[in-house]
Amino acid sequence: MSETDAAQGAGRVGVLGAGLSGLTAAWKLATKGHTDLAVIEKESQVGGLATTITTDTGGRYDLGSHRIHVQFLPEPMQVVEDVVGSDLLVQPRHGRLRLRGKYIHYPPTLAAFLAGMGPKLVVTGSFSMLGQKMPWKRLPKDRELSYEEILTHKAGKIVYRVFYEPYAWKVYGIDPKRVSADAAKIRVTHTSVWEVARSFLKNKAGKPQFYIYPKHGIGTISSRLADVVTAAGGSITTGAEVRRIAVRNGGGFAVDCETGNGAASQEVDTLITSVPINVLCEMLEPAAPADVLEAARGLTWRSLRLVYLELGCTIGSVAETYYFPEGRYVFGRISRPQLFSSEMGPTNAEGALCLEVPCSVGDDLWSMSDDEIAERFRPDLEEFGFINAKDDILAVRSRFLPRVYPIYDLGWHERFLTVCTWLRSMDGLFLVGRGGLFNHNNMDHTMQGGLRAADHLLAGKRADDEWYDLIDRYRSFRVRD
Repeated sequence: MSETDAAQGAGRVGVLGAGLSGLTAAWKLATKGHTDLAVIEKESQVGGLATTITTDTGGRYDLGSHRIHVQFLPEPMQVVEDVVGSDLLVQPRHGRLRLRGKYIHYPPTLAAFLAGMGPKLVVTGSFSMLGQKMPWKRLPKDRELSYEEILTHKAGKIVYRVFYEPYAWKVYGIDPKRVSADAAKIRVTHTSVWEVARSFLKNKAGKPQFYIYPKHGIGTISSRLADVVTAAGGSITTGAEVRRIAVRNGGGFAVDCETGNGAASQEVDTLITSVPINVLCEMLEPAAPADVLEAARGLTWRSLRLVYLELGCTIGSVAETYYFPEGRYVFGRISRPQLFSSEMGPTNAEGALCLEVPCSVGDDLWSMSDDEIAERFRPDLEEFGFINAKDDILAVRSRFLPRVYPIYDLGWHERFLTVCTWLRSMDGLFLVGRGGLFNHNNMDHTMQGGLRAADHLLAGKRADDEWYDLIDRYRSFRVRD
């Protein structure tokens, strides 16, 4: 039996969310001949977080700093090469990390990292770490550990306070004592001075670092995937907000949406969804049991405000991305779009910056006006040497992303399992992507999930135990910057 014949059992496939996971799944199905596809996207364009926006003056910007790392998984990389082709650029990487008032190369060499830490912190941090290895410092095994407990134990109190504690406050917005140790497993690769030193030995001084980037922005990947789907006969509807998903007796789903033209409904036999899992549970009818809804509402998100500054001055540095792990800076990363590609950035300014500001919907950083937040950041930008005069900032624009970082607080995994146990009773429902899997990951990880969902359908399978075992394995991916 061919893949196309096997997939016919999936019937009409609905894809909720046209981010990279949903689009990659739809792309693979379409290229294998299964074209009975309906992709539904809330935003006005496809891409999700992998979107490139165009301003009213013709400037081009990604939603934050995106790149194709050299460690990109092979299968998603092949997809990118297939759809983007000759528009892929190989760019030198000149990242900078600001640490204790100094810049060091990122990814750093061992010498640069140790110089940035300073000899005192290296020595005291190492002794602090050794102190945590004493027999009486063993961690309890009868309860869930916190981010603070696991990283203090592994890295020592001093390194924890300098590096890991401010990072957790910035990304999750809650006391690290309330953050699960799972956050450290997903987001922190090396936890001691010695581990960091060993990992940096391979980053030798003078060894060039590279990344790959689509000439016209990271959104090129999403738009090209969408082009293949529609050319094959699949449909993609943007600007459509899903209001209700009715689970039909005997299988299948009725998806009710609000569009610019009023209400619309799609009848599908299979759903591939990257809708945030907590939001999904509120949409389904019949309604989820009370315990499932309570667990779903306990799966919460940290938001991101992207602040784009167009400048009337140039920045002399060759660095395209700057990282700010310290708590005194509320932004985590600043990128310079024009250094990713000459096609990116403003058309009527000397340069541009994109500041990534973790925040929560409704807090001060979320609610400030563009002018207010630009003034909030002016002293930092002057300190870095990015701007000098009052009139160096020509324009300010913001984009607000309400659900970006899953908040891995204590008890999150138990709540996630409660929700998944209920959802897995619907054998035509595939969870994918950052939203659907409540998973902080990279582009290739989310594309891999979309490919696996398509593979499952092409093999004539449903959302069975094998699929949910696969979901569990996605937790082993570590995030790369």
